[in-house]
This record gives sequence, C-alpha cells and structure tokens, in this order.
Amino acid sequence: MRSLFPEPTSNNDNPHLAAIDETDPSQNRQLEGNFDPSISPWKIASSDYAVLLNQINELGTFLPPSFSLPSRYTLSRFLEGFFRGYYDHFPFLHVPSFSILSHGPEIVLPLAAAGAFYRFEHGKGYAIYHAARSLINSQLERQNREVIANLAKTSPGSASTSSINDHPHCFTEGSENQIAQFRLAKMTQYSSSLRLLQGLIVLMTLASWGNRSVVGDAIAISGQVAMLARDLGISAQDADHETNSWENWVEQEERRRTLWVAFAQFNLQSIAFNVPPMILNQEVFLTLPACGEEWKARDARAWMSMRKLHTPDSRRFQQALRQLLQGHQIHKPNSMSAFANYVLLHGLLQEIFFARNITSLDQYPSSIQDGHTRVIETALQAWQNSWGATYESTIDPLSPRGPLGFNARTLLQLAYVRLNVNIGPHRQLVSHNPAEIAHRLVDCKTIAFQRSPPVDRAILQCIHALSIRVRLGVHFIAHTQISNWSMQHSLCNLECAFLLNHWLQDIAQCIDTSGLQTIRDEERKLLSIIYSIVREADLTDLSDWPDDNAAAVRRLAVCTARLWAETYKGHHIFEISRVVGETLLMIADIL
Repeated sequence: MRSLFPEPTSNNDNPHLAAIDETDPSQNRQLEGNFDPSISPWKIASSDYAVLLNQINELGTFLPPSFSLPSRYTLSRFLEGFFRGYYDHFPFLHVPSFSILSHGPEIVLPLAAAGAFYRFEHGKGYAIYHAARSLINSQLERQNREVIANLAKTSPGSASTSSINDHPHCFTEGSENQIAQFRLAKMTQYSSSLRLLQGLIVLMTLASWGNRSVVGDAIAISGQVAMLARDLGISAQDADHETNSWENWVEQEERRRTLWVAFAQFNLQSIAFNVPPMILNQEVFLTLPACGEEWKARDARAWMSMRKLHTPDSRRFQQALRQLLQGHQIHKPNSMSAFANYVLLHGLLQEIFFARNITSLDQYPSSIQDGHTRVIETALQAWQNSWGATYESTIDPLSPRGPLGFNARTLLQLAYVRLNVNIGPHRQLVSHNPAEIAHRLVDCKTIAFQRSPPVDRAILQCIHALSIRVRLGVHFIAHTQISNWSMQHSLCNLECAFLLNHWLQDIAQCIDTSGLQTIRDEERKLLSIIYSIVREADLTDLSDWPDDNAAAVRRLAVCTARLWAETYKGHHIFEISRVVGETLLMIADIL
C-alpha cells in the first residue's frame, strides 16, 4: 500500500497536521484590549434572592404546583453554569449590567435551567424548564388578552388602537401626562417582550438538543420566538454603531444580539431537523453585531477605549451577505467581528438549504445548479478571508477569545459538505435513535455525488475537522469537550464523518473496478493526509495494514469513523451529542 500510504521517514512532526495548524490566525495575532474577569453575574445577594423568591411566590398560580425556587446557593451554581458554559456560544445578555432583579423570573429561570444542564443536574434542569415555560406562556397569554380586550373596545369608523399607540402626538393638547404614561407603557412593554424573547431562546435551545420527548416543544417555541423577533424589529431598519452614549449603545446592541441569536437558533433547527427556518435572510434588516471586546466593556470609559482600538463597522446583514454572494471581500476597510462572521455564515447555510429545496419532487434527489454552486463556493471563500482577518478568530476551542470564531469555522465545514451532498433529509436526527440513523446513513442509496475538485475541497474541510481532534488529543477532547465545544460541532461532525466515509468507499469501489490509475493526484494527496491523521492518532494497530489498495481504503473508512466516535465517549451536556457519538460508533461497527 506504499503507493497511497507511505511510511514516515523520521519521527519529525507530522507535516499535514503542522500545515493545518498554520491556518489558525490566532497563531500570529495578539488580542488587543482587556476584559475584566472579576465580573460574576451569578453571585446573588441574600436580599436579592429574597425579592426573587417573593416574586416567584406571587406568580405561584402560573407555575407547576410541585415547583419551588432552588436555594440561593443552588441558583447561583446554575447561573454560573449558564455564564461559564452556554453564554460564550450565544452572547446576547450584557453581563456587566446583569442582575436577577433587573431581569426578573422570566429570564432568570431559563438561565438557571440551562445552567443546571451544564452542571449535569438534568433532572433539576427539566423541572426549572417546565416552570419557566409555564411562566412565559402565562405572560404571553396575558399580552394577547390585553390586545383582544383593546380590540373589543373599538367600533367601525372609530380610531383604531394601533393609530393611538403608534402616534402619541395625536393626544389632545394639555395631555403631557398621558403622553408620558404612554411612553412609559411602551418602554415597559418593549423591555418585557425582550426578556420574554431571551428566555424563550434559551428554552428553545434546551428543547432542541435535549431529550426526544421535548423536541416537539422546541418547534412550538420557535413559533413564539419568531413572533417576538418580528415584534422587536428584526425586519425594521436598524440603528448603526455610531453613538457616543454607552447606555444607548448597550440597549441597542443587546436587542440586536438577542435577535441574532434567535436567527442562528432557527438555522440550527433547520440544519438538524431539515425544516425551513422560521426567519428568512430577506426578512433580516439588522446591523451586524459589534466586536466582543466592546460588548464586554464594563463601563463607558472602557467601552470608548475599545472603540479606539476597533473601528465599528455598521454594515447591515443583507448588504454584507449580498457582497459575499457577489464574490466581494467584506473584511476591508474594517474587519468583521467574530459574531458578525458567525451570523453571515448562517446566512450562507440558509442559501444552500433553499437552493437544495427549489427542485420539484420528480427531480429528487435535489441538487444545486452548477452556476449557483460556484456562486456559493466563491462566497464561502470570501467568508474565509473575512474570518482570517478577524482578530477574534481561532481554531483553538480553549482560546480566551471565546468560541464564536471556532464555532463559525465548524459551520464552514458543514457548509462545504452541504454544498456538495444533500444529507439533511436522510439523517432522521429527530428520532434520537442511533441505530436507525446509522443504518440510514450507511445504507442510503439516494445520496449521490460525483468525485470532483469541489468535492475534494469539501473532503479537505472534513479532514480539517478530524485533524483538530487529533492535534488536541482524542481522549482529551472526549473528557473536556463538554465545556469548550457546542452541539454545533456534533451536527457538523456527523455530516463530515458521513461524507468522508462515502467518499472513501467510492474511492475503494473505483480502485476495485478500474484500478489505482483512475484516482486523481489530488485525491491521492487527500488519502495520504487521512492516513497520516489516523497514524498520528495512534488508536489503530497499523501492523496488519492491507496490501490491497481497495481494502486499505475501506480500512481507512472504518478507522476514521471510529476516530470520530472516540471523541464522544465522555459525558455530554445535551442528548443530541450522545446520539451523534453512538451513531458514529455504530457506523464504524457496520463498516
């Protein structure tokens, strides 16, 4: 098998892994600015806890009879779990100004539920989830009753409720007090809707990636999230970042980031369950999110200092996405934030989803027209340039710069896979049945792709995903990924493993039928890289490596599937990661 998999000539560092490591922009860029780590939003004063407990007691009729607020120390532990685990992946709350009193039970309970998951107290997490869901539903129902009551007071020919609400200047002269009350009511309603949306986003995350019994609830919650997102202006013209008021900027940015996280969660549901996202690209008129260091600044002075280091970019989402699809570079004159790159890639993934689903049933399996494929691949290449120019970007899950750049790079790998093969309809992730998912993926005959240079590029992305695990250590990741990797990596890894396996099986079949000479030089290079990664992982005995080329490639497919599975042998925050890990192991066993 030396023609495809040469033995190493020395004990020097693996050149393939070294080359991949050099693609990490964090290796040659220093992070400017500073973030004060002393902020601890999970600390709860006894007086604050007493107020929260009183609020919960007053809301008792809307909560499950069996629910009781966790103790102050338990609640603090759960909030710490949220901020140290969930938050960095979806940073929509303003941590320096966070307090349980200013945010109220409708947001504190969802955060505590998520934090319980990150502390592996899933039973308590689901109990708090149920209470938070009941509370938020009661708040939404109350708002709906008020709207219906106002409509019931109107009569044909009279001024509509909306005309009064939307035009406070229509009040009669001398009604300044009425105007003030109106504006206060509007501000209160806005703040309440924002907190409800934030709470629902967290609950939607828990339901989407948790136990199968609550997945249906996730789809129901997504409808409520979409309604609130539209009410809060995801489709309205957004303000830019040009303001000298830190307080105003924080208010605008928190709303903006909350809506962006909702948009991302819709797309993740679409990826996992093969359903259309609830908010489409053309509906989003938001300004792209700002730099993370600005968001972390604890006061106006620190914020202004960050602004001097990082020039704000106030481009709108659709403007930047259009530039990408036209093949233009978006990182000049100002580079994007990691969060901005992240949501733009969600936009490109949505483009791929709908490009796959515009074909009619008689054209199944769906394919993307060649011209559209080239457009999206060019956009992905331009996006990579933007990612590389962003100082927050990294392929290190342990980076102090946070995981957004790392998560975005993972979604890039998924985008290349989805651009070349339509796996979504065949995985049946919603079943949460590893055996069913594994057999559907291995036995699937309807998924067809032709080996080509674009597929080579997708395979290279799969190799990148696998090589990171080997570089960091397979067993290390299996026991530490709970705190540094998100469920987004599980979704990506399953599809990367699938494409890599099918590509290797196709290569082996081609060698069997037509000989080794039919394998292109680029494909030989890819095979060599995969072999070097398997060798570096040192989890497989290579002493009995087959001499037959086709058999060796099939052996490589088994080794890579088992290598993916090994990284999932630890504990998991979310059920979906356990399902993916068991599926990968079953795929290796089937092969």
